Amino acid sequence: MPHNNYEKQDKQAGMGAQIGSASIVMIFAVLCLTIFAVLSFQTASHEQRLAQKTADAARAYYRADSIAEETYGRICALLFEAENQERMIAELDAMQIQQIRTQDGTYLRYCVPIDDVQALEVQLWWTARELSVVTWRAIAATEWEYDESLQVWDGTIIKVE
Repeated sequence: MPHNNYEKQDKQAGMGAQIGSASIVMIFAVLCLTIFAVLSFQTASHEQRLAQKTADAARAYYRADSIAEETYGRICALLFEAENQERMIAELDAMQIQQIRTQDGTYLRYCVPIDDVQALEVQLWWTARELSVVTWRAIAATEWEYDESLQVWDGTIIKVE
């Protein structure tokens, strides 16, 4: 009989080790899944903010583009329907259109703000026969200010005494 008792104890000891290792694997799996879920949630949150910023930037650009197109249409109508040149120049000045005259024609330039840091620049070329677009692009609305306050090591060795 004593022999039989030892067999039961061996079986119970083996079963306990198997339950413990299964629990450790299960805890590890749940921990990994939880970490991946949190990382996925954070990534989705960042992607949503980025998508919103992109949509806002596109909306602002196309709003400025629409205003620039309206201004372009008003300029076309003005240039080809104006009775005299003095009236035309006065109306361009009232529309805040910069005029640069050359021997061959006139450059017309205006900017439409996109946001705080960008503007849509439109430059046109006008001769007696035609009006054409030279540039239509987004530019920086303000000058860059370089921060040169960072002290960079110039390679000299400083002796501390």
